[in-house]
Amino acid sequence: RKDGWTYNPSPNHEGFIKSTARNVMIYGPRGCGKSACGSQKALFKIMEGEKGLIMNPDFENLKISTWPEFKQWIPWKMVIISQRHRESDAWQPSKPFTMNFTNDAVVYIKGGKEAGSTRGPNVNWFWLDEGGRDDTGLAWQIANASVRIGHNPQAWCTETPRPTEHWS
Repeated sequence: RKDGWTYNPSPNHEGFIKSTARNVMIYGPRGCGKSACGSQKALFKIMEGEKGLIMNPDFENLKISTWPEFKQWIPWKMVIISQRHRESDAWQPSKPFTMNFTNDAVVYIKGGKEAGSTRGPNVNWFWLDEGGRDDTGLAWQIANASVRIGHNPQAWCTETPRPTEHWS
């Protein structure tokens, strides 16, 4: 990580990260490392050069939760030079954006408040962080349909537990 800390997953986190299931979810209380797990899973796909999508149902929440966690783990030397300024804490996303890596991996990063806006490019992987904020599950369904290219297409969700009636 940017601060030199090495990720050491718990057995549950390791099972989630290593899972090759088409759809996988991890949930737990606030601060238990769900977003770090989602970031690690994304990094494995990035290292393979796969194209993916990181989404939080609420772009404002993405800016204060998902993005700060993910950016701590990004291998910044692999990010194309013109996008490395995003490593600075002074840079804050104001709209959806794309991260391009030197190994041709591409990551689309966006919010998904309007389910229809989650339609997008063909990708190999999709991470929905804070999936419980997607009240109906429609954003998950629509974005998940874009996961259809490359080796072992996969989608995962990280969230705080919701009532049993929730789609997740």
